[in-house]
Amino acid sequence: MFGADDAEGRHAEGRPLIRAAVPCRERDPAPRERSAAVRALSAGERTSDARDVAGSLGATTPVRPRPPAVSDPAGEDQDFTATATPTLVLASDYATLAQAIDMAAAALPSRAATAAQHQVLTGLLLAAGDDGMVAVTAFDYEVATTVRDVAVAAAPGRMLVPGLALRDIVKGAGKSHTARQRDRLPIVMHGADTVWTVECAGTQTTLRTLPDDEYPSVPPLPALIGHVDGAAFAAAVGQVISAAGRDDTLPVLTAVRIEWDRDTLTLAATDRYRLAVRTVAWRPADPAATGTLLIPARTLATVAKDLCGHGELAMACGPGPSGEALAGFAAGTIRTTARLVEGQFPPYRKLLPDRSPHTAHLDRATVADAVRRVALVAPKKAPVRLTFTAGQLRLDAGSYGAEARASESVPADYTGPDLECAYNPAYLADAFAAITTDRITFGFASDSDMQVAATKPCVLSGPGEPDYRYLIMPIQING
Repeated sequence: MFGADDAEGRHAEGRPLIRAAVPCRERDPAPRERSAAVRALSAGERTSDARDVAGSLGATTPVRPRPPAVSDPAGEDQDFTATATPTLVLASDYATLAQAIDMAAAALPSRAATAAQHQVLTGLLLAAGDDGMVAVTAFDYEVATTVRDVAVAAAPGRMLVPGLALRDIVKGAGKSHTARQRDRLPIVMHGADTVWTVECAGTQTTLRTLPDDEYPSVPPLPALIGHVDGAAFAAAVGQVISAAGRDDTLPVLTAVRIEWDRDTLTLAATDRYRLAVRTVAWRPADPAATGTLLIPARTLATVAKDLCGHGELAMACGPGPSGEALAGFAAGTIRTTARLVEGQFPPYRKLLPDRSPHTAHLDRATVADAVRRVALVAPKKAPVRLTFTAGQLRLDAGSYGAEARASESVPADYTGPDLECAYNPAYLADAFAAITTDRITFGFASDSDMQVAATKPCVLSGPGEPDYRYLIMPIQING
């Protein structure tokens, strides 16, 4: 639709929609104090009493890390045996802390992508405020995620701990317990000098920390622009995100465009060969305001997964501390900011037809299963042919010169002229998965020449879902 034809595009994806513009079990140094703290914490004390718990875990008592060797992110083993007064001591239940660390760790950059001078970005920042509540943060200069109130501390403080190592240690803790028992286990962490210790279920593991004074400042949330129901927003993201591009050389196409106009949000994504558009109601901060955002699809998928299960989602937009354009999302105790993608999203609205003169209505599960079966014999990237005739749809895959062919017919509510077209079966599967109704509609734009109709984008939608459309560009049929 938008892009120049090429050999791969014609035969694999169709004409483009867009033209390329080790645990340590040493005896605890303070068993009586810690056992009392564990009992209090397991009883559910998470506020002022929990601070007393954290205090009894060593905030005023010297802690002696005694493992023979400490895991070093650089791959070297370091020996730390000196007594040190803890800089930060925190306590929580396993379920709360493990979930928060896992959520924040998802925002960490990969080891391969992180230069040595930016090693601090591989860390999770654990920080306790004046109120004693602990937050965990990950930041890679593009995306920042903070989960607040994950634990309680005896006093303010902060430590930077290797993120992936901490996540793996916490995940492995208490595996001898059932999931229900593990979730209620108390977990204690404390840091002194360059050592961070994790204690849970009788296991003590020690890590070497990272220099927290080198950690960059995390941008605050920009200005609020409105609120949207979290579940509805997550559903909308799930319906459009499969159409987003994966080619990082075309960053605009790897983003989801979010437009707000009064009380409506419109999400759109395209990879040049398909386009998904979904509208959802929302509550703007300024009823007359309009605007657009280009947010990386991967970031938006994470927001939908982690934030949208907490009720209403707050959205924000504005400049960051360095003038960069940021989007912000907040729900419950989770905050995420993301740098926006720069560039101009394709003018997709002109591709949305006003009407579809010829339509075919089918059972979604039936046609999805049929496409999957016939596509099994198709060569890699080969299309599946769809032939619509009165009352039925025939699907064919393979070719006469191929080693295997498949054909299957399914009932279809179709009364128009015979129509033959071909599509990428993976794109069809994505559309079938995104549409939630039992029935699915194929819409064709031309009512005069069916050969012309076969070259136009097909509009897939669900009856009763006027807010969602999925366009797929057909593939040229040779022979």
